Amino acid sequence: MKNVGLKMHVMQSLRTYLTKVITAIMVLVISVAAYQAYQTNLSYTEQRYDAELKTLAQLLLSVEISAVAEQITVDESILYEVWQGRTKIASAFANNENTAEFPLGFSEQNIAFTRWRIFHVANDKGKRVLVGFNSVERFAYADELISRSIVPFIVAVPLCVIALLIAVRFATRPLRELEEQLLQIDFKALKPIHLQHSFRELTPVINTTNGLLIKLHDSYAREQTFSGNVAHELRTPLAVLKINVENAIQQFPETKHELAPLGHHIDRLINVTNQLLLLAKTHPQWYQGTLSLHSVVPQVQSVISNMYPKLLTKRQEIEFQFDPLQCNSLHTAPHLFDLLLSNLLNNAHKYTQEASKIEVKLNTFDQYIELIVADSGVLLNEQDIAKLTKRFYRGLQVQDSDGAGLGLALIQQIVEIHNGRLQLQRSNLGGLEVSIQFPIATLNSGAEIA
Repeated sequence: MKNVGLKMHVMQSLRTYLTKVITAIMVLVISVAAYQAYQTNLSYTEQRYDAELKTLAQLLLSVEISAVAEQITVDESILYEVWQGRTKIASAFANNENTAEFPLGFSEQNIAFTRWRIFHVANDKGKRVLVGFNSVERFAYADELISRSIVPFIVAVPLCVIALLIAVRFATRPLRELEEQLLQIDFKALKPIHLQHSFRELTPVINTTNGLLIKLHDSYAREQTFSGNVAHELRTPLAVLKINVENAIQQFPETKHELAPLGHHIDRLINVTNQLLLLAKTHPQWYQGTLSLHSVVPQVQSVISNMYPKLLTKRQEIEFQFDPLQCNSLHTAPHLFDLLLSNLLNNAHKYTQEASKIEVKLNTFDQYIELIVADSGVLLNEQDIAKLTKRFYRGLQVQDSDGAGLGLALIQQIVEIHNGRLQLQRSNLGGLEVSIQFPIATLNSGAEIA
C-alpha cells in the first residue's frame, strides 16, 4: 500500500518541547527569585552594618576618653576617630585625611586609597566621632553570607529538572503508547486502538482514529467482496456463452463471419474476469499467503519456455541475462512470481511489433534483486508511463489493443506483497522498461532455498 501524506511542518518531540519550555520557565523563575533574594539580603546586610556603625559611634560619643589614652585595638576593617574640638583624642590608625570636612551622617569616603563606609556624628559639647567599615571587606563578607543563602536555589535547579523529566515522561506515556500502536498498524488486519493509560483529551482522537480504521477495514472488505463475487459470477455464464458460440459456428459454418468477433469479445471478457479475480486474491491488504526463499532463475526459464509459442506467432526474439555466480534467490511464492513475470512478458509480447526483441535481466545487488523486462514496442510518453499502474488504463497509443489495462495494476500489487519497488521508464530498445527491485533481507531470512 502506498503511503500518501500531506506536507506539514513537523515540530520536535512534544516531550522535548515541554521539557525545554518548562525548564526555561522554571530556571527563569528561580533566577529571578534568587536575584530578588540576593538584593533583599544585601540591603538587609547593609542596614545591619550601618546600624552597627551607628551604635559604635554613639558608644564612643558617650564614653569619656583621655587624650593620652592608648589607642584601642580593633579589627583592620574598622576605622574610628574621636575628636574633642580640634584635638584628636583617639584613633584606630594614623591618617592625614581632613576628616573634619566629612559630612555628618553616612557617606562613602576614600581614606588611604581604600573605600570606606563612614558614619560621622557630633554632640553639642564639641566632641566628634567618626567610625567606618572597609567597604571592600564589608561587601565580600556580605556576599559570602548571601551566597550561602542562594546555594539552595542553585541546587534546586538540577533536582527540579530531573523531577520535571520524570513528570513529563509519565504525562506523555499515553502519547508514546498511541504512537507505538499507530506505527504498528497492520493493514492486513486493521484493529482498533486500545490504550492502557490515557487522558480525557485523547479520547476524541482515539475514538476518531478507531472509527476511521473500522471504516477503512469495511471499505477494503466491500471492495474485495464485490470484485471477487462479480468476477466469480461472470466466469460461468461467460464460459457457457463461449461454448455456445463455438457450437453454433460448428453447426452453422456460414455464421462464422458474424460469430467469430463475438467469440473474440467473450475471450476478452473472460480474460478481464480472470484478472479481476487475481486482483482480488493478490491485494496486499488481504493476501494470506506466505513467502519463502526460492531460486528464481528456474522459474524465469520456465515462464519464458511457456511463452515461446506466443512469441513465435510474431517472430519475436527473447533474451534472458543473469549471472550464475550471483545469488539469485529471494523470498517469494512461486505462483506469485510466475504470475508477475507472465503478465510482464504478455504485455511485452502484446504491445511489441513483429520481429522485435524482448530482454529479461536478473541483477543481484547487496540489498535487493532486480528483475528487468524491456521491449522495443510502443513508445509511450511520460504522462502515459506515470498512469500505467492504474486499473483499466492502457495509454492513448494502445487503445486499440486487446488488453484491459489490468496487467500492471496486478503486477503493482504483487510487488507490494514482496515489499518491493516498481519503476517504469523508456527502454533503450525503444519501448517500455519495467524494473522491479525485490528486497533480499526479509522477515523470513532463515528459510531454506526451495
